[in-house]
Amino acid sequence: MLLNSRPVGYSRMAFETNLVAVSWTHGSYAVVSHIIADVDTELLRKDGRLHDVTENVAYVDEVAVISKPELPKYFLSETSPWSHRARDWYAALPKETMFVLVHRAEWESGMND
Repeated sequence: MLLNSRPVGYSRMAFETNLVAVSWTHGSYAVVSHIIADVDTELLRKDGRLHDVTENVAYVDEVAVISKPELPKYFLSETSPWSHRARDWYAALPKETMFVLVHRAEWESGMND
């Protein structure tokens, strides 16, 4: 596990969550779909599913691998204005989708958080 040491005065930057659907057919992997959409990353963290894969200490990268049937557990509440993006994307995934990579990536937005 890589530990991110942040300099004094560091302020949090923006994050985006990328969902990447992967199939495994006849021994071959393929990305079948991807989208930027929010899921409950705090629940992923609480469940021990979100792992730090950061290489560059200036930005945080976290990843979870979730089976297709498990993903709905991590959807945002239906009352959240952003929940429909992940739900609609999931509903349209092809049947050969085996799992979803959830990549939470920190990036510099240029805006104060």
